[in-house]
Amino acid sequence: MNQSYSLLKPYLLALSVLFSISIFMYSCKKDQSTLEAEDKVIAETQNWFNVQTDGLPITAAIFTKNIQSGTTVHTSSNQNLVLDWINAKSYKDVNRTIVEVPMVADGVFIFNTEALNKKNDKVEKHKSITRLLVSKTTGYTEACFMTIIFGNDYLIHSDARPENNTYLKQENNFEGIILYHNLKGEYIASKRFG
Repeated sequence: MNQSYSLLKPYLLALSVLFSISIFMYSCKKDQSTLEAEDKVIAETQNWFNVQTDGLPITAAIFTKNIQSGTTVHTSSNQNLVLDWINAKSYKDVNRTIVEVPMVADGVFIFNTEALNKKNDKVEKHKSITRLLVSKTTGYTEACFMTIIFGNDYLIHSDARPENNTYLKQENNFEGIILYHNLKGEYIASKRFG
């Protein structure tokens, strides 16, 4: 019995290794198809957005002319703002797909609710994050700009991760305000946290 087990041992080991490799390959294939589907959703969203805005550039002027909720925008109104489609994320909610696209600028583009803080003679650049927010359901797509303004009490925490806050999920210790503007930069609504 011992001798037959020792003869089967290399075959069992080889079979176990092959089984593990096949499971790994299947999971990689599944991840790849998920990424391809997300890429397709983001590409469709980018095309939709370009049609809505006639492909015109976005400048800070659309936000500076429509200030609400006691906020200020610290930037030149002619500063170009660019949507970072490469770092866009999409996720599913109950009956819709949400796409969030970060907005970037060459200089400082921040919304603020308090006097600016200076650290080492530089403006605190992580005070807010602005993203294009697109909600897609069957046959209907709508979009707005979402700006998350982080409170100073939130930012002083060493475990604060501003970039982890999204439309559907905010960190447990998040404190601040979220503003929504339509694609023309007109204020729609806001929600305060903390």
